[in-house]
Amino acid sequence: MNIKRYLLKILLLLVLVGSVANADILVVPFYEIHEKSVYYRTENGLEKLQNADAKTFEIFKESRSFGRDKNNVYYLGDKLNKIDPKTFEVVEGYYITMFKDKNGIYTFGKNYDKLKIINFKENGIDIDFNDFKVISSENPTIYRNKNDVYFQKGGKIYPIKNVDAKTFEKINGRSYSYLDNKYYRDKNDVYYFSSDKMLKLENVDRNSVNELSKNILRDKNNVYFENQQIKGLDVNSFKVIYENRISEPENLIKDKNGVYYIDENKKTLIKFKNNEIDIESFGIANEMLDDYFKDKNNVYYLENYKLHKLDDLDIETYQNISMTRYKKDKNNLYFKWKKVKNVNPNDVEIIENDFIKIKDTLYEISNFEEKEVEILPLAVDVKSFEYIDNKYYKDKTNIYYNKNGKLKKIEDVNFKSFGILEENSYFGKDKNNIYYKGDKLEKIDRNSFRVLNESYDNSIIKDKNGIYILTKESSIKIIKIDKNIKNIDFNNFEEITNYPYVFKDKNSVYTLNTDDDKTVTVFSFEKNDYKLNKLNNINPKKFDMIEFNYFKDDKNIFYFSDKEKIMKKIENADVESFEVLDDDYSKDKNSKYYHGERIK
Repeated sequence: MNIKRYLLKILLLLVLVGSVANADILVVPFYEIHEKSVYYRTENGLEKLQNADAKTFEIFKESRSFGRDKNNVYYLGDKLNKIDPKTFEVVEGYYITMFKDKNGIYTFGKNYDKLKIINFKENGIDIDFNDFKVISSENPTIYRNKNDVYFQKGGKIYPIKNVDAKTFEKINGRSYSYLDNKYYRDKNDVYYFSSDKMLKLENVDRNSVNELSKNILRDKNNVYFENQQIKGLDVNSFKVIYENRISEPENLIKDKNGVYYIDENKKTLIKFKNNEIDIESFGIANEMLDDYFKDKNNVYYLENYKLHKLDDLDIETYQNISMTRYKKDKNNLYFKWKKVKNVNPNDVEIIENDFIKIKDTLYEISNFEEKEVEILPLAVDVKSFEYIDNKYYKDKTNIYYNKNGKLKKIEDVNFKSFGILEENSYFGKDKNNIYYKGDKLEKIDRNSFRVLNESYDNSIIKDKNGIYILTKESSIKIIKIDKNIKNIDFNNFEEITNYPYVFKDKNSVYTLNTDDDKTVTVFSFEKNDYKLNKLNNINPKKFDMIEFNYFKDDKNIFYFSDKEKIMKKIENADVESFEVLDDDYSKDKNSKYYHGERIK
C-alpha cells in the first residue's frame, strides 16, 4: 500500500501560504487540456488521462480534483465507474469528498491505492435529496438525513443515537473553520465527539457555548476540556493562546491569574511558575513558531514545560526572520533562544533555515551547548550553493547533506549523475551507489535496490541479496533481517502494509518480528533482533490487505491481533461476503466478528 504516493497526489491540490491565522489558499490546477488531450498532475509532472474527451472535459469549481467529459467522471486522474456524468454533482469537496448522481449519494472509503466508492444506500441509508445536509466536513465527517444523524469512519456510515437530528449542529467559535471540529449541540444538550462516540457534557449552558479549540469549550459559567469541566479558571478573562501543537504541551491557555497548560491524561490545570510574566499582554510571538511568546516586557521560549526569558533582547525591535528559527533585534542575531556571537543582524541572509550567509561566506551554527552560540565558516562555493531536496545541497563541484545542523560533504559521489530517489526522500543515488541521509550504503546493489518502507528513524530496503533495516545511529547501520529464512524471492518481495508490517513474495507471506518468538510487527528499536516470520497456509498470489487489520487470500480471511501480536485465520469466514465494518467489527453472510473472533 503506497500511502505516500497517494498523499502526494492530494498535496498537489492545495498549497497553504502565510500564517495559520491568515491562511490563503492557492489552488494548483490538477487537470490541464493541451491540444486534443487531457492531462492530470502528479508528483512526477503531467500524465495523460487516457481516453478522456478533451472537447467536453470540464473541471468542477467545488472540488478541482473532479473532472468529467461526456462519458465519464474522474477523481485525481482515476475514472469513477458506474457514476452518471450527466447528473453528477459535487455535494461537498473541501475536507471530505461527497458527490451524487441520479442514483445516489456517495463518498470515498480509506483505501489509499484503490478508490473505494461508498453508496449510502448500500449502508442502509435511504437518502432524501431534499433533506440531506453535511453537518461537519472536517474530522469527524457528520451528515444529517431526514430524522437521523450519521458519522463516517473507514469507509462506513454509522448512526449517532440519542440526539435531536433537526436541531443538531456543530459549535465553532473559532476563525479557523478548516480545523477539526469536536463540539456539537442540539436543542437539549452539548456534545463532544471522541473515539466514535458522542459524549454529553453535564451542567453546560447550551445557549452560551463557544468552541475555542477542538478540545476546549467555554460557556458563561465554566471551561471544559473535552467533556470534562476544568476547575480553577476565571471564565470572563479566559483565553486560548495556542492549540494542537505537535510537541508538548498541546494547549496553552491563560486567565487574569496566570498562564497554564492542561495535563492531557489527568485533565487538570498546571500553572507556569514564572513571576516575571505580564499576564494581560502575554501571547504568542509568531503564529508560525508557537514555542515563542512575548509580553510587553520580554520574549520567552518554551522548553520542557517551562517558560524561559530571552536575555538582553530589545523588545521594541525584536522580530522573527521569515519562517525560520532565527530572530533579531537592532543589536543581535538569535538562533532559537540563544544569541549568536559577533554577528551584525543586518548583514545576515538565512539560507533554507539552516545556514547563514554573510557577504560571500556561508556559515553554520556551532557550540549550541554554550550560553551563546558561534558561527563556523563553510568551505563551499557560495555563488553556486543551492538546496536540492530534503537536507541535500550542492554547489558547482560537490554534493552535501545537512546532518543535525552540520553540513557534511558526501565523499566520492558522482556529481553529474547524483539525484534524489524521489521527492522528500532521504535516499539519493548516483551511477555507482545508493546514499541514505548523506551516507553511502556499503554492499548494497544499486541496480536491484528498492525502498520497501521509508521513515524518519528507520527504513526498510531490499536488493537482490537481502532485506535490510537502516537503524538510527551516529552513522547508518545496515541490519540484514532475512537471514533466518531461506528461499526468499528478493525480486518479488514487496510490502503489503507497514501497520502492521506485512510483506510477501511469490512463495510466502511474512511479518516482521522485533522482540520475541511471536509475530510482532510493532518495532522495538532499542533491540536489534529483527526477524522475518514466514506465515504458513496462505496463498501469496491472492493475499492482500482488506482494511485496518484484516487480510485475505482466495480462501480465507485473516486478522492481525495487536494484543496477541499474531496473524490469525478467522475460521469458516465467507470470503465472498466478508465486509469490514470498522477497526473492531466485521461480518459475512453468516456471522459477525469482533477483533477476528465470531460473536456468539
